Amino acid sequence: MLSKTGSFFVFISLFSATTLAQPKVYKYFPQCDYELLDTVRFSQKVEQEKGILTEARMQDTSARIIKKLLNKAKDLNADGILLVDRRIEGRDKESWTKNRDKHTIVRLTAEIINQCQPDPSIAKKATPFDESGRPQKQLQLGSIGGWQQEIILTLPQNEKRHTPPLANANVSFENGIYGVTLGMTYKDVIAKFGTPTFVMQPSNETALIAYGRKHWLSFVAGNLTKVSSRSPWFTKEFTNLLAFDERFEEAKWQVNGLIGNGDSFKQAQKILPNAKPSKSVLILTSGDNQITLFSDSYYGKSEEYANQVITGFSLQSQHHQTLPVPRTDSAPEVLTAITDYLEDSDRNQLTLEMLPATPIAKGWLDSKSNLYLYGHQLVLQEKGNSLNKLTFVENVYEGGSNSLRWQFNGVKQGQSFDEVIEILGDDAFGFDDLIEFSGDAFSQQLYFYEDNNQMRLFSSEITIY
Repeated sequence: MLSKTGSFFVFISLFSATTLAQPKVYKYFPQCDYELLDTVRFSQKVEQEKGILTEARMQDTSARIIKKLLNKAKDLNADGILLVDRRIEGRDKESWTKNRDKHTIVRLTAEIINQCQPDPSIAKKATPFDESGRPQKQLQLGSIGGWQQEIILTLPQNEKRHTPPLANANVSFENGIYGVTLGMTYKDVIAKFGTPTFVMQPSNETALIAYGRKHWLSFVAGNLTKVSSRSPWFTKEFTNLLAFDERFEEAKWQVNGLIGNGDSFKQAQKILPNAKPSKSVLILTSGDNQITLFSDSYYGKSEEYANQVITGFSLQSQHHQTLPVPRTDSAPEVLTAITDYLEDSDRNQLTLEMLPATPIAKGWLDSKSNLYLYGHQLVLQEKGNSLNKLTFVENVYEGGSNSLRWQFNGVKQGQSFDEVIEILGDDAFGFDDLIEFSGDAFSQQLYFYEDNNQMRLFSSEITIY
């Protein structure tokens, strides 16, 4: 009996070891020069429902294909696979009606690989599709220069943000900002300040997060290099879409405990004699770090001369790099997918997973809502699990191209008031600088400004039913 039990134990142990050694689907590309054994594509035919490929059938089909890909990886004694491409053919209702073809072809392509020793200097990058074949809707910040922390586009939803009280309201070289000092890691900053209201990765080595609309934190290689009350390049039109963070909006900040928001610029020059003045800023330096005080001029009701007052600050280190303006613009393909959805009479809810591109930034709005940035003009809003609002802005970035022109519902940015009314027809009505349109699947508000005695379309907001 003992020998049989021992044999049984050995069998179980060997079976467990074999199970652990099975190939797996990796969500991230290896941080090394991994071994590519083969690139394989498998496809599966799936029956449609009234010309529509349902999410449930899509996931079941993807699981079947992934099983085939993993079996191929097993045959090659591989460590696992990377899902790098997905194609869906024959999915539109029109082709089903014309051809009577009630099937869709789903194709998944995978790289079959062997892992290698991770190199912390290589950025950690998400694969286009996760282990279930869904597009990965997340933003990854790599481990550049040993940066192990990731910023993922999964800000809290359906729950409260972590918002600990601020330690103080001081800005100085020694104290940093409110107790957070330059050089801190992203993880340490989050521990002090809580959940940001906005996250973005302009490049592999840089990150930008915000707390409300007036506190922007820049990271290079995982460490805090700059804090500013002004965003690096966002327009006010875009930042007005972001949520407030009362802790930061209401912070009565003071530089060195002497000068704060709303104080006189002239008074600041007297109190900070070592500051280097220019027309609108004062610059303080300490070693390789720098504090800049910004000012603006205002006229009182009965004042002949403008009052110049302190309105903002920045604290930055020598390691700070000017953050690059993101060039990615996936709005055209995203809008094509949304238009197809709106024209589908059998549509259910529109979800982020249904879009063909990944957002370049995410903002937290409230416990049930987030916003996503796609390119230079398009912002989407998600409530619960459904995308329910599109906003077109004239430009997300300061100094952006004047040649950009968003298009939706047959109208285009820059068209005149009369042109838009004519295009939208009887379902639209206008007054002053606004046109409202009501359709079967959505409503739209279009905003105009006066240009050479002509009202021109510049922005729009679409609410999906």
